[in-house]
Amino acid sequence: MTFTAVAAEAKVSLSYLYKTAALSDRITELRGNRRTTRSQLEAPSSDKSLLTKLNVVAQRVAQLEAENAQLRRENRSLLSKLMNKP
Repeated sequence: MTFTAVAAEAKVSLSYLYKTAALSDRITELRGNRRTTRSQLEAPSSDKSLLTKLNVVAQRVAQLEAENAQLRRENRSLLSKLMNKP
């Protein structure tokens, strides 16, 4: 288990994983247990729940980024109209 693999699966940045203490701690914990079997590596429901929440947050961030970009475009347009007003 690597931070890169988890970030790719969850479609989030590495920095987000490192900044989110619960996720970072869990990944570190799983990485430290090198003698685990494949069945032990399957995430318990709490980990699955965290990944679900992570995906929801990632989707929300994408929505907010799109909204922010749209608002910036509108703001530039309005400013341009204001500056060109006689």
